[in-house]
Amino acid sequence: MKFVSSLIRYGLRSFLLLILTFTGISSYSQSFTTIDASNSPYYILTDTTINRGDTLLLSAGAELFMGDSVNVQVEGVLIIKGDSNNLASVKPMTPVIGWGEFKIYIHVDSLHVENAYIEEGRFLSFNSVNHFNNVTFVNNQNLRWNDAISRFIGGELKIEESNV
Repeated sequence: MKFVSSLIRYGLRSFLLLILTFTGISSYSQSFTTIDASNSPYYILTDTTINRGDTLLLSAGAELFMGDSVNVQVEGVLIIKGDSNNLASVKPMTPVIGWGEFKIYIHVDSLHVENAYIEEGRFLSFNSVNHFNNVTFVNNQNLRWNDAISRFIGGELKIEESNV
């Protein structure tokens, strides 16, 4: 996984922008990456893949901002796990336009999202085990009538104490 750090200027404000980019070009064997609050926010600006055998953990207080219409294909493991007083969050770079979706595929053992805030994006899951607990989904996108915030095709789904 590549980590790129650069300085971005917006108006009068400057801040350090950490860009997290996953590449499907190289193979990473059994890597485990934690995105935590200490260096937040993090950004994913282009379509990305979490490779089979890799794990991405978004922990308590971490903020992940997604570029416009960006998708993350999950072939490994994705865990978004905050705590009850310090949520992990996934938000759009541009509100209302939003990001795309996390696409979870059949060979993924599970998707676990707990104590999290998910804004302007979606989950699409095929034949995997999905667990959501204390998750708030906010979506103000102008979705088509047949679009859904999340779609689960086959597999297992457990939702507890969550809000849409």
